[in-house]
Amino acid sequence: MTLQPGELYRLDDPAQRCTQAMLQGQQVVALAGIGHPERFFTTLQQLGVTLAATVALPDHHALTVADIPAEADAVIITAKDAVKLPPGNHARLWVLPVAAQLEPDLADWILARLKIRHGR
Repeated sequence: MTLQPGELYRLDDPAQRCTQAMLQGQQVVALAGIGHPERFFTTLQQLGVTLAATVALPDHHALTVADIPAEADAVIITAKDAVKLPPGNHARLWVLPVAAQLEPDLADWILARLKIRHGR
């Protein structure tokens, strides 16, 4: 399985999308409270986002408004972290959703593993 990034959307207005070009010249900070935050940061960089800083919080961190860097023009967070924030003025917050892409041979791999375990 791999994770495919979607389009950045604004937390308080999901219909509003953001491109890498829109972030040019801004102080952009990436913040993540997930198991492997470095992977999130790398994904953003691969999308062409220039990060001024990264903030790695512990996995399952109860994200609050106090965790959002005040000095940033834009803060990019994971969808997992976005659901933890209470409603409010989050105009600086952008969410990067991801979708799981299953490898085409996943079903064959599972069947092969099941056959091995059942002696077939």
